[in-house]
Amino acid sequence: MLEGLRKGLKVAREARPRKSFVLSKTGLPFHDAQRLYGLVEALFGLSRVDIEDLGSAWRLTGPLRRNCQEEVLELLEGDPLLEEFKGIDLRDAALKQGIRDQISSYTALASQGGSQPKLPKFDKTLVNLSAKRITPADRNFTFYLLPVFRGPVNFSRVLKPLDERLPGNLDPLWYLAYLGLSLRLNFFSEGEDQHLEALVYTTNIRQQLNRSGYLYLPHTLILKLSLPLARNLRNALRGALAKVNPQGRSDPRAESFLREVSLWLLTGEWSFFKGLIGTLEGLYAFQRERPFWGNSYQNAEEVFRMSAAPNEFLESHLEDLRRFARALSSAIWHTAMKEKVRPEEKYKAWYDRVATLRSAGSPRAFLSQAVSLLEKAKGLRGDLCTSAREEDFDPERICRLFENLDSRAFEKVLLLIRMYLLTHEPTKRGEV
Repeated sequence: MLEGLRKGLKVAREARPRKSFVLSKTGLPFHDAQRLYGLVEALFGLSRVDIEDLGSAWRLTGPLRRNCQEEVLELLEGDPLLEEFKGIDLRDAALKQGIRDQISSYTALASQGGSQPKLPKFDKTLVNLSAKRITPADRNFTFYLLPVFRGPVNFSRVLKPLDERLPGNLDPLWYLAYLGLSLRLNFFSEGEDQHLEALVYTTNIRQQLNRSGYLYLPHTLILKLSLPLARNLRNALRGALAKVNPQGRSDPRAESFLREVSLWLLTGEWSFFKGLIGTLEGLYAFQRERPFWGNSYQNAEEVFRMSAAPNEFLESHLEDLRRFARALSSAIWHTAMKEKVRPEEKYKAWYDRVATLRSAGSPRAFLSQAVSLLEKAKGLRGDLCTSAREEDFDPERICRLFENLDSRAFEKVLLLIRMYLLTHEPTKRGEV
């Protein structure tokens, strides 16, 4: 019986006529997304709609809803290019009165006499359900975010309201990084994450500068992270945001983490990645916070590869580098941390040793410091650098690797070793 009902519903859906319409863009990202979702609601409802980005317009194809609004069909009659259709009344910051971002030049759209522009709108649209809104304790600030899709999208699956209560009036990049990961994870559970193409946002801040913008996700790392890493990083961002208070005292390390990880996540640039690793070292040393990739060397290498160009020579030496870094981590424990009584003294000693290693100006200087550290630790722990401890690296291969590094490659290898040192916790292995 149920199977018959399913077949009947499928036949009924397929019987509805499929039509295509083209919706022009104005160039105002959030405003255009509102118009897009307003048209989807008016014409197709919660059906499966194909969205094709034509550059200056969108083509929408799907089965018309049975109770399609008559005023919309009248508007469409004879001309599929929709230039007058507007979305609902969540206005793009570029359409707001007063001073806007200096890089904006929407003077033709500026309001006259201090009043808001009057826009035609449909009161009931998908944007009512899909606007991703941050409303902080400060009621004078609201951040709106909308996902933009490409390809076949089942709108009955993606309409999950995301109402996050987070600190207000912060850098929009921080919100984009956190909510971008959250949306990707939410849409993955519904099988729609592969159609997520971009994010558009606008702010609503009383008596302050308002901004709106567009983020093309394939140019970021949001869609490239594995799901476990995406979850871990989303949770780390949420924890850092909880420590930030724009009206009072904030954790400066949390702010540094939010700044560095957002810039890295949204751009993938090596310079931001270097800053992020330095921030993670400080968080581990002074607040005992683990890196977002946890205790997995594979996760650390996945993160590293996202910002470092592929290098076959380096890849062939990864196993030796892992074991070399484990030996260095154990050496730091036995020579600097073990005798310290207070936890803050132990981790401060760890940070100082790592700072000494990372300050090496050349591959030869680094190897000299590492050998000295390992020899000193070997006198305190005889089984250091053995296979039983998974620290039995090949000295010849390690020396050959460092001898063939130029300054740029040395910078990358040193950063990878620092990531391994963050990954490996000797205290978790019973090093007492």
